[in-house]
Amino acid sequence: MSILRTAATAATVARTVLRSPAVRAGLALAPALLANPAVRGKARDLTLGAAYGAGVVARRIVKGR
Repeated sequence: MSILRTAATAATVARTVLRSPAVRAGLALAPALLANPAVRGKARDLTLGAAYGAGVVARRIVKGR
């Protein structure tokens, strides 16, 4: 899959996810939830873990070529 096609697919998925009512509700509540330092730390840890996992998957895909 070309890099352009991958980018277009990612943009389409992001647009679709943002239309979800659950995602919109979560984004609306984010400022109130992130005011708590414990929740902010947990969100940071989860984000870093997800980014690491995405990097692992990307390395496996690129290495397979």
